[in-house]
Amino acid sequence: MRPVRVEVEGFSAYRELVEVDFEGVDFFSLAGPTGSGKSSLIDAMIFALYGRVPRLGGNAVAPAISAGADRARVRLDFEVGATVYTAVRLAARTPS
Repeated sequence: MRPVRVEVEGFSAYRELVEVDFEGVDFFSLAGPTGSGKSSLIDAMIFALYGRVPRLGGNAVAPAISAGADRARVRLDFEVGATVYTAVRLAARTPS
């Protein structure tokens, strides 16, 4: 599996829509200071593929929704061999 593009909105550190394009990249590194969203980007890709965020423990996704947001959306375009797939996940806060 090779990521092609990821869109994240309302997910962890990414309150506003952010797109990361890996098109044409053979190798990449996620670098930045503490709290800049590196782990959140990996969490978003895992959420898109599997519908959960293991780093947060259990099957709860609500902790990954950005503070002040009522929902999170992640889209991951990835390729396996010559085929490109898209995985989209939404998570919404439930009223308490």
